[in-house]
Amino acid sequence: SLALSASGRVFAWGYNAWGQLGDGSTTNRNQPQAVSVDDLADGERVVSLAAGNSFSVALTNQGRIFTCGRNEYGELGQGTSSLTPVLHFAPIAQPNGFDGTFVSVACGQDFMLALADDGKIFSWGPNNFGELGNEVGIEKHTATPLPVDQSGALADKNVIAIATGNRHSLALADDGS
Repeated sequence: SLALSASGRVFAWGYNAWGQLGDGSTTNRNQPQAVSVDDLADGERVVSLAAGNSFSVALTNQGRIFTCGRNEYGELGQGTSSLTPVLHFAPIAQPNGFDGTFVSVACGQDFMLALADDGKIFSWGPNNFGELGNEVGIEKHTATPLPVDQSGALADKNVIAIATGNRHSLALADDGS
């Protein structure tokens, strides 16, 4: 479990075999523990949290994303995949050519979506069922954020919200579609 205070302090507790609590350990916690997100800039604070199967995500007021936990499929978005857990919140790899900020994150079982301020959606992790919004199997275990294919049903849509399930993703456009 994750909780966020009004001042941006992160608290975590529960199962922690993969370091998903971000407290620097793999020790399970029965009580909320204060967790620090390192490398925040002056005035930067966490404004949103999300949790996947065995990883956790923090989004800051400056649109940066930090992740920790299991990274078997590249679900942390840090440019690598490994069975060695990431025990502290660390920043994701910025997408090539991306100069915007992220405004929302969503976690599926082992993958992530991030919504940028310009309505573009980025995804990373496994793509066994098309959950990344690209052709199934093309980019398995993508360890860096890639743009979601926003042609077809998402063409000319202004995406304002994203959500994920176990192995599927959803987007909401400002016209209600």
